[in-house]
Amino acid sequence: MKVLILALILIVIISGCTGMPDFLQGIFGRPEVKELPPDVIVVENIKTLPKPPLNAGDRFTITFELVNKDEMKDMSVDVELFDYGLCNATGLLLTEWTDIGGVYNKTYDLSPLETDFIEWSFLAPGNEKIAYLTAKCPIRFKVSYNYNSTSQVVVGVINQEERMRRLRAGQTITFVPNQTIGRGPIKIYFDFGASLPVVNKTVLPVFITVEDKGTGLLGKIEKEYLSLKVHENFTNPTTCERFRDDPYSDDDYNIYNNTNDIEMIKRKSPLIRCSFEAPDVNIEQTYFFYSTIKYSYDLSYEVDVKVKPLLGI
Repeated sequence: MKVLILALILIVIISGCTGMPDFLQGIFGRPEVKELPPDVIVVENIKTLPKPPLNAGDRFTITFELVNKDEMKDMSVDVELFDYGLCNATGLLLTEWTDIGGVYNKTYDLSPLETDFIEWSFLAPGNEKIAYLTAKCPIRFKVSYNYNSTSQVVVGVINQEERMRRLRAGQTITFVPNQTIGRGPIKIYFDFGASLPVVNKTVLPVFITVEDKGTGLLGKIEKEYLSLKVHENFTNPTTCERFRDDPYSDDDYNIYNNTNDIEMIKRKSPLIRCSFEAPDVNIEQTYFFYSTIKYSYDLSYEVDVKVKPLLGI
């Protein structure tokens, strides 16, 4: 069995395979990940009162709760009611919401962990509108908000002489690149193409992947909205896909931004590769890498309200 596993590892190494199976990646070592929840703004407890099916001409309400799950940030949330079929909007929608061509909009400012209750009133179509046939009103609405998500990972750098001294002493050199993935539906993950701790003055390949783990949809990463923040002791990348070559400085860090839009395919970005030369260190030192993405996130909902003709009229 041990011979079989060793043979598999050698085959992967020799072939230079980049799509390494998960169990082999575990053998070589991967970052330990602490991932915060994807939820920021959520819609809960959607209800239709009275419960459908409704009679033609009946009045009904749609209620739901708009919740800010973030424990620290105030959130500005746009709610847009853009379709309600043959039904007519009534009540507060007509007096407290902005009406632009039959599309109703309102912005809610939610404190951390705050919940706001929303209620819409409608009038079901009459018999004539539904031609005395069973119909439905699709109540469609969208919830939108802007957010920033940040990930960080710890990278170790070791002096070559120190590394050789430990190896001659029979010591095992290990380093776990602890990684924290920030709150929000859009997650950024780091991976590396070299063993850590990386030897000083050698090239460290850095891989970034962006994933959409929410219930909404991010179609693309806008230009300049994804950044990679690297300590200035790491020299300019020898290769860096999709990021500009002229970073700007922020304290002791260089910040690189994406030069063009990056399309999300099946809720995931292409693998983004960069390479940096590790700094010179006396013995061993740790550094932080950061990546931040700014985005607008949309959540879409639909409530189908069945309407039946009122017979005998």
